[in-house]
Amino acid sequence: MQTIPAITALKKSHPDWELDLLCPVQLSVLGRLLPGISEVVNWDGAAWHRRAASAEAEVRPEHLAEAGAGIRAISEDLYDRACVLNQHPRAFIAGALLARESVGAVSGKPLSHKLSPWAEYIRSVAISNRSHRVHLADVFCGMCGLSPPNDIIPIHVPTTVLPTDLEPIGQSNGDWIGLLVGAGDQERLVPIGVWERLIAECLEIRPASRIVLIGDQHEQERAQRIQEALSPLLLGRVWDTTGRLSLVQLASLLARC
Repeated sequence: MQTIPAITALKKSHPDWELDLLCPVQLSVLGRLLPGISEVVNWDGAAWHRRAASAEAEVRPEHLAEAGAGIRAISEDLYDRACVLNQHPRAFIAGALLARESVGAVSGKPLSHKLSPWAEYIRSVAISNRSHRVHLADVFCGMCGLSPPNDIIPIHVPTTVLPTDLEPIGQSNGDWIGLLVGAGDQERLVPIGVWERLIAECLEIRPASRIVLIGDQHEQERAQRIQEALSPLLLGRVWDTTGRLSLVQLASLLARC
């Protein structure tokens, strides 16, 4: 989702460009929801991992042939430009192999450690002004050499059916407030006690509101702990959707909150 401002800025600056999105296979269904994208190109990370593992001891001609075939399967012709937003060596290499020009966080060769001027600036802000956070969406725009747009093209969420017991979400009066209960790394997680206080005070201040707990299967235990910390009187206004929705259903759910 953080790429949408960069896509919007690219389309505004270069309306005649066609933008393709290279992304992991499992995220391609979300990629097709992004406005301004002409085609979503799948990157099969598992297949490339197998290729790398087979060539780890010795790189043989058949390994290079298979890798070359894999690149050509993505695109027969080189792209004019690759905007590399994923800060991983495989992304830098993919950008260099698939396009005549590659822009992003590094300057020079794909595995160069020299940062681009924009990346140097972001690093200096992170080191010297830790209280001044830089939004990832703004960082992505800068990597493309563009300023963030004033307006964002909205996502057109396809019509999809939620599980029967979740279908009432967003269909009645009052605010439906979605809470993403997980945040990736353990040190970034909001403590259970903070969630409990936030939910309790929110439901008290907004008597007609509902809380929707959102996350994947890895957040189910965390969502259960949050509910166990709440007063039983509040549980009727808390809807737990963790681990139950596909990516398209999740997009539909967020549009209802």
